[in-house]
Amino acid sequence: MAGIAKPESFFAHLKKGNDECLIFPDHHNFSESELEEIKKKAGNKIIVTTEKDYVRLKGSILSEQLYFLPIKSSFLSDEDNFDKNILNYVGQSTGNR
Repeated sequence: MAGIAKPESFFAHLKKGNDECLIFPDHHNFSESELEEIKKKAGNKIIVTTEKDYVRLKGSILSEQLYFLPIKSSFLSDEDNFDKNILNYVGQSTGNR
């Protein structure tokens, strides 16, 4: 399940066989009835979500049942130049010190 914009690649990476994908709007605040529906549909299966939604759902769904797919960002090229630009901007901008 995911409450993110454009969740297609997230689900494509995870989906196997008859897995059910539950899609919610980005930045969704889950209601009690939605939480109950998620639990009912999951039964005793695990629930995989995004790291962002995991933080929102933690404590609302059994921790043995709720997992997240961690996402790591990386640069294909020019990582050092990006870091230098950010550090230069922060160093020069008095509003960001």
